[in-house]
Amino acid sequence: MTELDSVSLTDSACAEVGQPALLAALMAAPVPLILASASPRRRELLAQLGVKFDVVVAGITEHEDPSTDPRTMVAHNAALKADWVAERHPDAFVLGADTTVF
Repeated sequence: MTELDSVSLTDSACAEVGQPALLAALMAAPVPLILASASPRRRELLAQLGVKFDVVVAGITEHEDPSTDPRTMVAHNAALKADWVAERHPDAFVLGADTTVF
């Protein structure tokens, strides 16, 4: 059994500015950070980093088609969550994430 995570921010933002710079920016950001995930593990990870954040669970139906490539599916679901929350909190920095086990 394999677990696959996707965080909609990490792939692009960390590649562009680097992880330490991104973390520093999140900690100093004047805009609120919202985690668009109900995952207790993600809450724990952000809390360990010392980043202030709120949690808003997205009201979406996740795509769970077993014929879909797992990487595509988790990236799609992470983006759905982030988009849903961002529409309702336009002044926040929104982090969407998803995990699947296959």
